[in-house]
Amino acid sequence: MCSQSYHPTVDAYRAEADLLRPLLAVRPQAPNPPAAAPPTPAPPPLVPPAATGPSLRYRVQGTCRVGGCILLTRKGPGFSAHPIAGRLHEGDPVDIVCQDTGETVTQAGGPSSNVWDRLPDRTWVSDLYVTTPNVGTFSPPNPQCGSYDRTSVGGAPFRY
Repeated sequence: MCSQSYHPTVDAYRAEADLLRPLLAVRPQAPNPPAAAPPTPAPPPLVPPAATGPSLRYRVQGTCRVGGCILLTRKGPGFSAHPIAGRLHEGDPVDIVCQDTGETVTQAGGPSSNVWDRLPDRTWVSDLYVTTPNVGTFSPPNPQCGSYDRTSVGGAPFRY
């Protein structure tokens, strides 16, 4: 049995390379990389309030230092005698209708404040955890509620 096998010579390899060179010069282009995701919009500013009708807008801030990242809303300006009405979370917007004094709230090792902020739904939060300009005192241009609040529905005064 005789078997002949083909063994290419160096010249055959060079000839084949010469034939393939034009094909290799025109390489397919890589697909375009995916477009970059649009930049994430910056979060709204925390301190400057923007007028939103009869209230001013701020944000909940500082609740994570005391645990839970939650600010409880109350049915009056205090925590001992006024039941919980709801909750807000760190960074949530807070619209303040007016401010009044109430029960003093103190952060462990931090400031204290007896100023409470009334929200449009007639609930209250301690001003200590809201980004108003002042801590422990009223923050103009927020109006003071006083004993009677005449911003209630229908303009009828009610006492807190």
